[in-house]
Amino acid sequence: MALDSVMPGTAAKKRQRLKVSPCLVLGFIVMMISWGSTADARARENPGCPEWESLAVEVGWLAEDLPMLGRIMWAESRCIPDVVSSTNDFGLLQVNKAVWQSDLEQIGYEMSDLLEPRAGLKAGLYVANRFEAHGRCKWEAWQQSGSWCNDQIQVRPFGQSRGVLAFSGADYFLPLVIAGIGLTPWICKKVRLNRRCLIDEQCF
Repeated sequence: MALDSVMPGTAAKKRQRLKVSPCLVLGFIVMMISWGSTADARARENPGCPEWESLAVEVGWLAEDLPMLGRIMWAESRCIPDVVSSTNDFGLLQVNKAVWQSDLEQIGYEMSDLLEPRAGLKAGLYVANRFEAHGRCKWEAWQQSGSWCNDQIQVRPFGQSRGVLAFSGADYFLPLVIAGIGLTPWICKKVRLNRRCLIDEQCF
């Protein structure tokens, strides 16, 4: 008899948990979409480094590379040319000493030279060309500071869609987040009502 008195209560608790589980799933989906839009918002907050664009073109960077190059410089060094990181990354593009020192010495550069903007941009171009020559994304050396390589789609700030397909996830994610938040109470209400319906009844 004690077992009979316990089981109905346990079953009721399970049913109660089942009632809220669709709401939890929907909330999780909305949260994941929000994270995606947050990442895109960070991308839009990156202003690039327009002050170094003309010099970049002088040393050999293509005009179509400038929006992405500027965003990478901002993410890597905040556009400050004489920065040396705790992991021995040098200059505007934070070229890593352990990886690139021997290669750069062969073309006449010491790592300290990269603290001068022109040399830093030339060294960065050398690194990008090395990746591209091996059939890889030219921005791959800087992947730790952002998802710069993403097949044919490269995320750029609004108004800087030159030379490549521009994509802004927030254009799609934010409306979905707003719609999801607005529809969540209605969906949860419908789910709860339908769970109370008998088999022969019609629920609205």
